[in-house]
Amino acid sequence: AFSCDGGDCASDCTGTCLGDAVVDCNGDCGGTAQYDDCGVCEGDGSSCACEDLSVYVADSWGDGWSGQVLTIGTWSTSGPADGSSETLTACIDMTVANDVTVTSGSYNGEVSWSISNADGDVLAQGGAPYAGCIGTGCPVYGCMDANSDNYNADASIDDGSCNPYPGMD
Repeated sequence: AFSCDGGDCASDCTGTCLGDAVVDCNGDCGGTAQYDDCGVCEGDGSSCACEDLSVYVADSWGDGWSGQVLTIGTWSTSGPADGSSETLTACIDMTVANDVTVTSGSYNGEVSWSISNADGDVLAQGGAPYAGCIGTGCPVYGCMDANSDNYNADASIDDGSCNPYPGMD
C-alpha cells in the first residue's frame, strides 16, 4: 500500500499512488453507486419514511470546516460551502435510530451545527467532535437509580450521573 514512492504515500483502490478512486457501496473500486436517503445502495429513496430536516452548519472563522464531517445516518456534509454558514436539507428516516456524529479535525472550536425538524424544533446541536442519535429507538442516557434525586425514568443506559444519597452503594 505504501510502495508507490518509497513508503510515504498511499495508493487508492486501483493501485494509483495518491489516487482518489474509492470503493462505492456496491463494493466496486471507482464505482459511482451511492446510498439513497434511506441508506439503500443504489436505492431511489422510496423504501423509508423520509422527513426533511434543516441542517445548519457554520464556521466562526469563516474559512470552512477543517476536516470535520457531520453525518446523520448515511447523509453527510463537510461544512458550509461558502466557508461561513449554510442551511442544508437532509431527508432522514425518523422512524429509526440515526447516529449523528461530527468527526474531529483542525480548529474544532470554530465548528457549530444544528439539526431541526419542519416545526423548527432543534433535534440536536453542537460542535466537534460529537456523537448522538436522533429518531425512534435512540438510547436515552441518564441516572437509572430510582432512589437518586436525578433519576430518569426514560433512561435506557446508565451514564453514571446519579447524585449520591445516604446508603448509596
